[in-house]
Amino acid sequence: MKKLQYFENEKNKSKKFINNISIFLENINPRINELGKSKNKTDNIMNIFQIQCFNYNLVNEMIESKERLKKSVDNISKEIPSTKIKNEEELNFSIKKIDYMNDILDNSETQLKTINKDDLKDIEKLQMNAIKKGIYDKYMLIKSEIDRDRIKNGFDKIQNKSTLGKVFDRFFEREDKVDTKKENLFMLIHEIDEIRQNILKNEEPKKEYKIIEILADIDIFLKENEYDYKYRAQIQKIKELRENIVYTFSIDKYQLRKAILDKQKSRFPAVINKKMSKVQKERQKAIAFLTKNGYIENVQETNITSKMGSIIKRMNTIAQNIEKIIKYQSTI
Repeated sequence: MKKLQYFENEKNKSKKFINNISIFLENINPRINELGKSKNKTDNIMNIFQIQCFNYNLVNEMIESKERLKKSVDNISKEIPSTKIKNEEELNFSIKKIDYMNDILDNSETQLKTINKDDLKDIEKLQMNAIKKGIYDKYMLIKSEIDRDRIKNGFDKIQNKSTLGKVFDRFFEREDKVDTKKENLFMLIHEIDEIRQNILKNEEPKKEYKIIEILADIDIFLKENEYDYKYRAQIQKIKELRENIVYTFSIDKYQLRKAILDKQKSRFPAVINKKMSKVQKERQKAIAFLTKNGYIENVQETNITSKMGSIIKRMNTIAQNIEKIIKYQSTI
């Protein structure tokens, strides 16, 4: 009688586990569906800006994992052992089945609890952050073409200096300064090329991007370069990018003016200490150029891929474990 009571208690426990798992799944279901809708929205923005962002199609995989889990939960209720027990041997056998089931269901309930709405809400924000990074990257690719060409022209001018010019450098003892400047120009070209290569990798965002700050960068650049006709093709592309930003996003003009002023204040000429050597001064100027023009940034990991991957892994693990119950029941 004690075994039979234990069996009934475990059956009730199974039903409770299944019910709780179903409730948790229902709670996260709307958020996952919203992520799907959000992805449609971000896909449309990507089309407007003609940008490529890092691969966040894990949203599709997440929806598939959720559907798989829902299907496995719907099927598991049918696997609760029958109460029609003829003898002691059948009772022991049924207890073994229900214990196996409850171990997995208990673990599954615990894992599903760790997937909460805040996780999914963060992912939605990070999706949009990826779009903003894509817009900024497009701007930087165009802008870096101009910066690189200007620096290369300066480098070539020193490299191809006439014999008379080299004689004057030697006479006025400025050879070291010229060589240092040439080295720094070469370094700047290398840094810009490296930044461009990194952009083209379409990696996951490692910082928060704000559209108002991107627009401020663009406005400052256009104000400083609008009438440089040598680069009018690139400048026109940046103007079109700006128009798309204003068209797609809600822009507060007051906040934009403030962002422009803040950026302009941070872009004052580099402070050159008189005690610095010639080499240090030139290096300081080079670093100031990279910082001012957005080639050196402070970054902070956001790890959207790992967050989404973790949720998908948990849902797949739960679904797989529940499917094990069904396979187990059919083989014993």
